Amino acid sequence: MGTGQGSGTLEFLENRDAAAGKMHFKTLSEAVEVFTVMENRTVAFPGTMTIKYDNPCVYGQVNSWYSLHPKYSVRGEMIELTTREKLGAYFEEELQTRWVALVGPDSPKPEWEDVLRWILHSDLRGFGSGLGALQFANNIVLAGLANPPSPATMAQWIYLNKGFGVFAGLKALGFHPQTTPLPPLSVRLSSAFTSGLNHS
Repeated sequence: MGTGQGSGTLEFLENRDAAAGKMHFKTLSEAVEVFTVMENRTVAFPGTMTIKYDNPCVYGQVNSWYSLHPKYSVRGEMIELTTREKLGAYFEEELQTRWVALVGPDSPKPEWEDVLRWILHSDLRGFGSGLGALQFANNIVLAGLANPPSPATMAQWIYLNKGFGVFAGLKALGFHPQTTPLPPLSVRLSSAFTSGLNHS
């Protein structure tokens, strides 16, 4: 997810599906090699054999941290990460130890909220808030590694993140959580979200 994998990188993912291990890498070197091969191919054959392997716009707005070579400013100087530097964060021993403690075979299956808290506190760039963290938790549920959130839990997330599309979408469907009198907004959002969920 840290390189914006999704529909925008579908051809890359389909190529990886045919490979042993797919997008699961045992070592940093293995991950770097896969991305470097794709990057070199794109540079060697621009426009003809290009396969998109990262997508900084995966959640709608550009976020450099979802690219293979994110750039950031240090005292006014732009720094661009190498592939090894970018992917290295996912292979740090402390992060992997915390991950195994969360979803490992000796751990009870975590709740969606536990996964969300884990990623928010992981210090991985691009996952400190917003849709990246939400999608991470959702993907872990879809992979069967965590229990799904309740409608009330999702309504609480929507309530705390009103700047994202779900809140606006509920309003577009006719729910007016800001103008409706009691019950509290989080309860009204839970009702609206549950209603939409039940009719989808």
